[in-house]
Amino acid sequence: MWIMTLGDKIIQELKIAAEKSGKKDFGEADTIFLQVFMTLQTEKASELNPDYRSVAYTEQAASLRWRGVHESVTMLVLAEAMRLHSQASYFGEARALEEMGLIGRYSSNDEPSKLRGSLASLDRAIEGYKKALTNDGSVLQPEIADKKTIQDRLWRTYGVASVNHSILAGTDETNRTKHLEKAVEYARYELNQRIEQGETSGDPLANAYHTVGEAHIELVKEKPETYDEGRAALEKARDIHSSPMVRTVIELKMALLEINTHPENKEGVGELVSGIIAAQTDTSSAWTPALKDRLKSRMERIANHIGEPYVTQLNRFYST
Repeated sequence: MWIMTLGDKIIQELKIAAEKSGKKDFGEADTIFLQVFMTLQTEKASELNPDYRSVAYTEQAASLRWRGVHESVTMLVLAEAMRLHSQASYFGEARALEEMGLIGRYSSNDEPSKLRGSLASLDRAIEGYKKALTNDGSVLQPEIADKKTIQDRLWRTYGVASVNHSILAGTDETNRTKHLEKAVEYARYELNQRIEQGETSGDPLANAYHTVGEAHIELVKEKPETYDEGRAALEKARDIHSSPMVRTVIELKMALLEINTHPENKEGVGELVSGIIAAQTDTSSAWTPALKDRLKSRMERIANHIGEPYVTQLNRFYST
């Protein structure tokens, strides 16, 4: 019979805190973080792998990122995670590097230099997760996460890296082909791995479909015949994702895909934009201030393409 250890309990609570943060239940997340850090101060926890402390700080940094807290603050918390990670196992450092890449990605405003820095962290995280998967504990300390968790984080890190490559494909003409190939390769890899493992629902699978669809936003400029694949992926992501807020972001990506493939379909794009803006009156689907700011340039591009009354709607949306 399996008996939950103190380390197992900490990991379980951190997963719950991450889920609460993703659903914007930040008060409940903070309560869990407080309990975890109090547990980590006990004598019983003193002999645990240092990665437990490292990952606790990483998940707290992730929660701050979800709230839109400034990058300078989240990076201070993450610096503690990097300082504490184990030298005798891999998961703690890989998770901190993944989060460093995520913070860089979401605070970049699509600035190429920041996206490249984010990619460097994500590439290191991928290598760390690969090493963690092959660590059987015979030489190093056992990993604090199980194989399924490590595998899931590895796949998602490929997905996040795909998004960075997708954006860079649209801004870095010199390396456009390379970034586009990587965006499609990484996105399809994550999705195929999840499908092969039997996933049929859930946010991780939805995020993978979302990433495939995002890669097609640039891919259709080169290969218009791939539009149906991109559209189907985004529709699948929207249908199965549990977060109303994320579903509206997916609809934004659908609008961009449509503009790049069927620029004349202004009515269809307008319907998507109107739906996105109308959804902001519902707290469950409303964008956080940080997300709203990050997506502003894309929303402006869409509104300027389709014209009035959407430009006025957008200006009103961003004035509040």
